[in-house]
Amino acid sequence: MLRIRLMIPILAGALAATAAWSQQDPQNLQNTQLEEDGLPATIMVPAATGGQAEPSRPNRPAGVMPKRDSNPRPSVNAAASAVSNPLNIPYLGGSVLPNPIVYALWWGDPAAFPADERDGIDDILQNGFEGSVYLTLADQYLFGQKAHISFGGNLFDRSTPPARVLSNDEIVAEVCKVLHNKGLKPDPAALYSVYPTTSTTLYPYCAEHLNGPCPDGTNIHFTFVPNSSDEPLCWVQPPELNCNQHSDGLEAAANSTAHELMESITDPNSDAWTTSDGNEIGDPCNFVYKRCVNLANETVWQLQMIWSNKVSACVQGAGSQE
Repeated sequence: MLRIRLMIPILAGALAATAAWSQQDPQNLQNTQLEEDGLPATIMVPAATGGQAEPSRPNRPAGVMPKRDSNPRPSVNAAASAVSNPLNIPYLGGSVLPNPIVYALWWGDPAAFPADERDGIDDILQNGFEGSVYLTLADQYLFGQKAHISFGGNLFDRSTPPARVLSNDEIVAEVCKVLHNKGLKPDPAALYSVYPTTSTTLYPYCAEHLNGPCPDGTNIHFTFVPNSSDEPLCWVQPPELNCNQHSDGLEAAANSTAHELMESITDPNSDAWTTSDGNEIGDPCNFVYKRCVNLANETVWQLQMIWSNKVSACVQGAGSQE
């Protein structure tokens, strides 16, 4: 199902804008947001050979959240200031999706999900991300607009999803079918988050976001987050920050949802903020955490950091503890 994206020519004006951001003084902490404890809200992710973020994976398709590497992650220095980084994400000229209505589509037997997953995902989509500092990390990529989401509600298909890797077309067809059955028109400004009971162990990734046309020609955007209950390579630990008492499956689903939500807002069609080999703003910081994240509804989660071109580093925002 993984598709190879054609490289799109980089616009000259966009290059200039990105270059201006990446040339901020890396030693001046005025360019770095400080958190409650006075530490910079940025973390560099040093590679094994030097101070750069994790390199992109060769030929990794756009939209895919890789599973956690089997090799230990390099240590992270919480006090490090940003440095100029060639891994800043370029703008390729495509559109962004700053204000999506997000729907959660639950596909399969409700009893096959972790008992706390639906309520937990509802919490973060309905009133967690909206108004949070975490969501504002996307603002720098939206050309003066502010990221906002609204929750459109839950959709259900209790049929059993195929126990195999699904293609992009098959996932789009599932979303379009459910919308049709519910009497809803496909919305090109919406984001449909699909949660199947299918195990992530069948997939080479933890989650993905893509787009495709419904039968009426409407292009829809979706995220796809398979059930990670039995896939430790998609769990949020190590490290274990003990942010809450939720199940491993819900913790993984929340983290994967955050990763794909931020990338769907900034690169919905895989032609906006992305590198030629598929790195988007969640990828350099995949499974990198500084602290627990407080969302707007006062729930606390272990959510990965997000890449910031402004400070050339992974950033997190609303933290409450180391």
